Amino acid sequence: MPVLAICVGHQFLGRHFGGRVERAAAPEFGSVELTVDRADHPIFAGLPAKLRVWSSHNDQVSVAPPGWSVLAHSVACPVQAMSHPSLPIWGVQFHPEVEHTEGGREMFRHFLEACRR
Repeated sequence: MPVLAICVGHQFLGRHFGGRVERAAAPEFGSVELTVDRADHPIFAGLPAKLRVWSSHNDQVSVAPPGWSVLAHSVACPVQAMSHPSLPIWGVQFHPEVEHTEGGREMFRHFLEACRR
């Protein structure tokens, strides 16, 4: 079953699959510049390499689980987005559901398209 985990759900995925979740040295609240590391991943298809996204977190995935791909990062958060190597499981630390996140609607549309496969 496809999964898109957001914020604390992203952290739960990280911990469950063997990554490391820690208190952020610099918590992110509000607008954050996201750098897309894997533009080839479906969630970021057609989106710019830099996006303004909305974050609200004290804790974060500091090391992705073994084998997972880091899809995006910010200055303060090394794993802003990640995906499982073979299952349709994606996690994002930021909030694509709020209108302040650039490309958020497109990210949800891309996830729904992945659900149809």
